[in-house]
Amino acid sequence: MRRLALIPFAVALVACRSSSPTASLSTLDISGNWSGTLTNAANRLPTPLSFTVEQGGLVYLQPSPGPDPNQVLAGTYSLDTDLAVIIGGSVSGVINKSTVSLALNKSPSNGCVILVTATMTGANSMRGNYTWCPASDSGSFSATRR
Repeated sequence: MRRLALIPFAVALVACRSSSPTASLSTLDISGNWSGTLTNAANRLPTPLSFTVEQGGLVYLQPSPGPDPNQVLAGTYSLDTDLAVIIGGSVSGVINKSTVSLALNKSPSNGCVILVTATMTGANSMRGNYTWCPASDSGSFSATRR
């Protein structure tokens, strides 16, 4: 009789377990401190960039289906412009396998966002492209984990 009482519990446990989202095993963990450059396509001048991201365990406030919570990125950044002005703010984004998408939002906001799309080129490096205030500035992006 005891065995029969445990069967519904085991079935419920398996059903709950199979319906819960699982992390993609092929998604890299990119949490940490990064430094790199944004290089303007027109004048080829590099602008130093540093950012910190945390990955996973974050709530994604978009209608379903959204990315796996383990793919969600959040953090902060600072950008050292050629005018010796430091710009900073928040970082948000996602990583899907080896593709990283970041939005660098200035604080206080002026509506200007740096959008980065990059590919991981190793466990501690990424390369890609950026646009800043869409279409007013664009170029290449590269960063390494410190």
